[in-house]
Amino acid sequence: MQTFIKKSLKRTCKICSKKFTTQFFNIWWCSNDCGYELSMRLKEKKQSQEMKEKREKLKENILTTSDYRKLLQTQINAIIRTIDYGQPCISCSREDKKWHCSHYHHKSKNTSYNITFHAWNLHKSCDFCNLHLHGNTNGYRLGITERYGEDVLNLISDLPVIYKDLTFDKIELKSAINEAKEFYKSLPKERVYSINELIELRKKLNQKLGLYDI
Repeated sequence: MQTFIKKSLKRTCKICSKKFTTQFFNIWWCSNDCGYELSMRLKEKKQSQEMKEKREKLKENILTTSDYRKLLQTQINAIIRTIDYGQPCISCSREDKKWHCSHYHHKSKNTSYNITFHAWNLHKSCDFCNLHLHGNTNGYRLGITERYGEDVLNLISDLPVIYKDLTFDKIELKSAINEAKEFYKSLPKERVYSINELIELRKKLNQKLGLYDI
């Protein structure tokens, strides 16, 4: 009858860093005292993780729809600035050091409330146009036409009518936030896209969010 001899494993104690050998794959302590200390630390780590999960769940329970909208808007703004990297201001064609994400249809208007997350309603804009000129609507319209053409301008102009009855609940917004985070992570940073790529990325973003069908 063949006898199997367990192989000794060289380990470093996770508590005192002392070198030791063992024949058990799940032993990471060199003595009973270190074993007890390690078990306490693992228990505390587990309890800490459980408390963190409880706090996150509690936080989610107290977040309002408005809170979720703000979180989603922040994430989408970051995506748009990344997509439009290297492009001039949509409203004045100038280069700038301080960039914003500007809405074609201002999100403060009731008619634009439902399309504030729509990728075609958002473009990179300079600080002056977005803040001091309140979006520079005339320049914005010209910039869209020159960059994408009349068909895209007409689509953007029609968005408030297309989605006038649209509403979002917490579940939809939370899902869109998760999708937006994943989409942002997948984007190469500081890459200049062609016009065709910009069009496809905006289509893809809308599809990922799951909030708009056009």
